[in-house]
Amino acid sequence: MDLTDQLQALHAFLAASGWPALPLAAALAFGTGFMLPVPGCVLATACVALFGLPLGVLCAWLPACAGAACSFLVARRLGRGFVERFVPTERLARMDRAAARHGLAGVFIARAMPCVPFGMASLACGLSGMDFRAYMAGTLAGKLVPTLAYALLGEAALSLSWQEQSLLPAGIAVLAA
Repeated sequence: MDLTDQLQALHAFLAASGWPALPLAAALAFGTGFMLPVPGCVLATACVALFGLPLGVLCAWLPACAGAACSFLVARRLGRGFVERFVPTERLARMDRAAARHGLAGVFIARAMPCVPFGMASLACGLSGMDFRAYMAGTLAGKLVPTLAYALLGEAALSLSWQEQSLLPAGIAVLAA
């Protein structure tokens, strides 16, 4: 059974479970991805391969943005007071000024680039004085860029032969590295 058959079997199982099972499975996969070291590109590609282009993009993009919002808010709520005990006030003030000056654009660029560790960026933004609305605007717009790129990759994966599919794990590993 090649990758296409496996994805189609999983999709059939989820579809038989009812429509809400599809996006819930994607949200669960992304939620797990935030706790485990699973690259988002792997999860996004799998969502699109499973659910098709429009639904797969939404099932990959929205949970990723929700997870980023949660990371930001946890850092904002719990982390700032802890960090203030160890980081000099001037250094935190410098970080706050940079976040205020480059907030939305900086977050957009960080989210659009696949090499930036998203979890750490979310935590750093939450620790700074960055406005949450600017953070989310940059995250929503910036995450859409790589999600669409991975969507096209996932869509193309379904049309590959089993020989070509056998090379996919190596290609995904290179992209994730």
